[in-house]
Amino acid sequence: MRFKHQDNAALLDQLLGRERQILLDGDIAALQGIISEKERLIVALGASEQNPENLAMLRAKSSDNSRLLLSAARGIAAARKRLDERQKASENLATYDRSGQRTRHNQKSRSLERRA
Repeated sequence: MRFKHQDNAALLDQLLGRERQILLDGDIAALQGIISEKERLIVALGASEQNPENLAMLRAKSSDNSRLLLSAARGIAAARKRLDERQKASENLATYDRSGQRTRHNQKSRSLERRA
């Protein structure tokens, strides 16, 4: 870290480090807790004069975190899709008899037909 004192750039650098660790840990819910502080620090940085090297470093860290976040979002979407596919597959079972005729078995309606 190239910051000489605890200014907003240094605080944002630390926050981006925490954000990265949260993303690597997969604790997506914890991101909610740092959003407002991150926004505040970014606004404060925009209102002050900063060293271009520091800004470039912060931009790079933010970009890295954005890639991690997009990867996490893709992973969540893929998992959700897979769960939906499994749910649909279990609800709509199709079998074939000896003559090759297809029979659909709707699992939801079968559960209503069961008797104790």
